[in-house]
Amino acid sequence: MIDWLIALLEDFRQAGPVAQIGFLLGLGTLCAGSVGLLYRWRRSGFERLEREIAELKRRLESAFSRTSRVEAEKRQLEEQLAAILARDVWSLMRRAENERKEGNEEVALGLFRRAVENTAPEMAEAALQLAQVHLSVFAESEDVQHLAAADRYARIARNLVPNHQHARGLLAQVDAFSGRLAAYEREFDLAGQHWDDADIFSRGANGLAGRALVSRLIEAAWRNMSAGHYYLAFAVARRALMLADRDLAVDDLLRLDARHCLGVCLVWIGDYAAARDLLQAVLATRERVLMVDHPDTLATMRELGGCLNDMGDYLAARERLEVVLAKEERVLGGDHYATLLTAHRLAICLNDMGETGAAQERLQAVLSTEERVLGAEHPRTLSTARQLGDCLRLMGHYVVAREQLEDVLAKQERVLGVDHPDTLATARELGVCLREMGEYAAARKRLEATLAKQERVLGADHPGTLRLAREFGICLRMMGEYVTARERFETVLAREQRALGVNHPGTLGTAHELGVCLDRMGEHATARELLMTVLANRKDVLGAEHPNTLATPREVGVCLREMGEYAAAQECLEATLAKQERVLGESHPGTLATAYELGVCLQLAGDHARARERLEATLAEQVRVLGAEHPDTLATAQSLSDPGQTSSLSRAP
Repeated sequence: MIDWLIALLEDFRQAGPVAQIGFLLGLGTLCAGSVGLLYRWRRSGFERLEREIAELKRRLESAFSRTSRVEAEKRQLEEQLAAILARDVWSLMRRAENERKEGNEEVALGLFRRAVENTAPEMAEAALQLAQVHLSVFAESEDVQHLAAADRYARIARNLVPNHQHARGLLAQVDAFSGRLAAYEREFDLAGQHWDDADIFSRGANGLAGRALVSRLIEAAWRNMSAGHYYLAFAVARRALMLADRDLAVDDLLRLDARHCLGVCLVWIGDYAAARDLLQAVLATRERVLMVDHPDTLATMRELGGCLNDMGDYLAARERLEVVLAKEERVLGGDHYATLLTAHRLAICLNDMGETGAAQERLQAVLSTEERVLGAEHPRTLSTARQLGDCLRLMGHYVVAREQLEDVLAKQERVLGVDHPDTLATARELGVCLREMGEYAAARKRLEATLAKQERVLGADHPGTLRLAREFGICLRMMGEYVTARERFETVLAREQRALGVNHPGTLGTAHELGVCLDRMGEHATARELLMTVLANRKDVLGAEHPNTLATPREVGVCLREMGEYAAAQECLEATLAKQERVLGESHPGTLATAYELGVCLQLAGDHARARERLEATLAEQVRVLGAEHPDTLATAQSLSDPGQTSSLSRAP
C-alpha cells in the first residue's frame, strides 16, 4: 500500500498542471467515498475522461436531433392522415355499422366500400410515408416498437391499394422488415415461460446492471435458442453485447461470451456471413487470451465450423470440426456434451459432402452415446436421430428411414412442441421421405403444412424455409404440376441467390430442379443450358462425384435424348451410371433412375435388345428396393410393355 502511494505521488510530481488538477479532483472524490473516478484517472489519464465525456455529449445531441426530426415528421404525417379521415369517412363507417347491427349486411358492405374508395389512395400514401419514417428509426435504434408501427402502416397501405405503382419499392423494404417483426412477435408469443427474458430485453432486468445484467441476458439468449425462439434469442443477445461493450472493460471475458452468443444466434436465424465474421473475430481473441485448447475456444471453433458448413464451404468446415473433435475428446472426453455436439456437426458435414455411409456410422455412434448419457428423449438425442433418418433416406433405405423419422417426430412434438424449428425440420424430412417413396399426396400434405408453419416461425427468407419450399416444389413437379412448381422454383432461386449466393449448394440445388422442370415442360434447350451451368458449378463446389453432382448429368442426358441427340445422350447417361454404381451402389434409387433413363434412350435409338435387357434388370431391382407400386417401378414396367409410351422420371437428387 505504501509503495503504491509513493508511486502515485511520484506520478503527481511529474504530471502537468491539467493532470495535477485531475488528481486533486480524484482525491476529493475518493474522500467522498467514490473510488471509480480515481481508478479511471490512474488507469488512462484525465484526457481520456474528457474524450469520453465529449463523445457522450455528441451522442446525446445526435440522438436528440434525430428524435426531434422524427417526431416532427411523424406529427406532420399523422396530421395529414387525420385530415383525410376527417372527411365523410367516419359518417359512412358509422352508418355502415348501424346497418350491420340491423342485419342489412349488403348495405353495410356497400357503405364500407365507399368509405375506403373515397380515401384509399391518399391514405395509402400517408401510411407508406409513416412506415418509412418508422423503418428509418428502427434501422438506427432497433426499437421493436418502431418496427411494429412500420408493419402496421405498411399493412394499411397494402390493404388499401394493393397495386400502388409508387409504393412497390417501399413495400419490398417493408416486407423484409416485416418478416423480422413477425418473427420477433412470434417469438414473444411463443416464449411462454420466458416472459422474464422479454422483460429483461425491454426494460433492463429490473435494476440489474453491469456484469450481472450482461450475464443474465446471455443466459436468457441461450435459453431461448434452446427453446427454438431464435429471433428472441438474437434480440436478447444483441442487447447483451450492446451493454457489454458499453459497461465492461475491453479485456473482460464476458464481452467475448456475449459476442460468441450473438454469433451463434446469427447462424440460427440464417445470417451466415455476419455470423462467420463475428465468430472468426471471437475465435482469434479467445485463442490469444484463453489458449487454443480451452473449452470456450473449442466451442467457438465448432460453431464457426458449423457456420462454414451452412455456407457450403464443406472442406473448411470439415477441417475445423475434425480438429475440434480431436481436442475435445482429449480434453473433455468422448461422453462430454460438447464432444458429442461436435461429432454430430461433423457427421452433418460428411453427409452434406456426399459421404453418407461415413456420416451414418458416426451418427449411429453418437446416437448410442447420447441415449446412454442424455436419455432417449433429450432434444440433442432426437436431433441426432433425425439426422440418422435423413442419412438412411439418402442411402435409399426408405422404409427404415420413415419409421425412424415418424418416431422422432412424435417425440419432438411431445417434448419440444409442434412449432419448434427442430420439430419442423423432422416433419420436412418425413415429407421428403414420403415423396421418395412415391406417396405424393401424403408428402404434399405434410410439406405444405410444414412450410406454412415454418414461414410463420422462421420467416419466408430463412435458409431452412427456402430449402423446405424447394422440397415442396419438387413434390409438385413429381405430381405433374409443372407451372406451379416452376413458379415456386423461380421464387426460391431468386431468394437463395440474394441470401446465400449463386454458388451455394442450396442455390445450385434449386437451379437444378428448375432445369428439370423446364425440361419436363418441353423447354429442352433452355433446360439444357441451365443444367450445364449447374453441372459446372457443382463440380467446382461439391466435386465431380458428389451424389448431387451426378444427378445433374443424368438430367442433361435426358435433355439430349428429348432433343433427339441419342448418341450424345447415351454417352452422357452411360458415364453417369458408371460413376453412380461406384459411388452410390447398383441398387441405389438414384442409380436405378439413371439406368431407366439409359434404357429409354436405347429404345428410342432403336437398340431394342439392349434396351429390354437394361430395363428388365432395372425393373427387377426397383421391385426389390422400391416396391412394385412405386411410380418409378411402374414407369419402367410401362416402358417394357409399351415401348412407345415412355416418360422421364422426376426424381430429386
